Amino acid sequence: MAMKAVSVIPMPGYKLQVTFEDGVSGEVDLKDLVQTTVFTALKDEQFFNQVSFDRSAIFWSDEMEIDLLNIYMELGNKSFDDLFGNFKYASKTDF
Repeated sequence: MAMKAVSVIPMPGYKLQVTFEDGVSGEVDLKDLVQTTVFTALKDEQFFNQVSFDRSAIFWSDEMEIDLLNIYMELGNKSFDDLFGNFKYASKTDF
C-alpha cells in the first residue's frame, strides 16, 4: 500500500488532480469545502493554486490542510478496513 502523493495539480473550479506513487489518481472536487468557514480563503483562485503537499497532507498554510488518507480512500474506492485490515483500536481497558 503506497499512499504517498507524487503530484498535486490545481485545476479550474476548485479541483485538484492528485496522483499517488502506486498509480491511484483522480480529480478531487473541493468546491463545497471552500464554502466552509475554515477554507473560505481558498475562494481566492491565486491562493488555491499555491497548493503544496508532503507525505501526509495537501496544504496551503499551516492552518489549512487536507489529510491524504481520505483522498486516497476516495480516489482508490477503498475503506479503512481495505487499507489496514483488522486494525484494533486501543481502549482505556487495554492499558
